[in-house]
Amino acid sequence: MAKPSNRSISTRHHRWTVTVLRWSAVAFMLSTLAQAVLAGMFVTGDVDLLAWHETNANASPILLVIVAAILVWRPGRGPAWPIWMSIGLAVLVEAQKMLGYLRMVDLHIPVGVAIFGLSVWLVVWSFTIRLPDRPPDRRTDEPVEVLP
Repeated sequence: MAKPSNRSISTRHHRWTVTVLRWSAVAFMLSTLAQAVLAGMFVTGDVDLLAWHETNANASPILLVIVAAILVWRPGRGPAWPIWMSIGLAVLVEAQKMLGYLRMVDLHIPVGVAIFGLSVWLVVWSFTIRLPDRPPDRRTDEPVEVLP
C-alpha cells in the first residue's frame, strides 16, 4: 500500500478552512445583493421593504467572513490580507448603516456599490485560492541518525 504524499495530506487537512471562507463570503455577497434589491423595491413605492432593508443590514454575516478569514490564515496557512479586507468591509458596513439612518443617500448608494463590488471580488478570490503545502514533517520524512 502506497504512502500518501505530504501534499495530499496538507491539501485535505486545511481544505475545510477555505470551504468556510467560500460559504461565508457567498452569504455576505448575497446579503449585500439583497440590500440593493430591497432598496430598489422601496424606492419604487413599497415602503414596507425599508424595514426589511434595515433588518437585513443588521443581520449581515460579515463577522462570519472575518472568522473564516482568520481560519484560512491559521490553521489554513493562507495569506493574512483577507482578515484586514473583511475588517475593512465590516467598517464599511457600519458606516453604511450610519449613512442610511442619517438619510445621506448621496453617500449611502456609492458605499453600498463599493461593498458589493468588494464582496464579489472576495468570493471570486476565495474560489481560486490554493493553500501552500505544509513543510514536511521532520519526524517521519527523514531518517534518524544514530550516534555510536
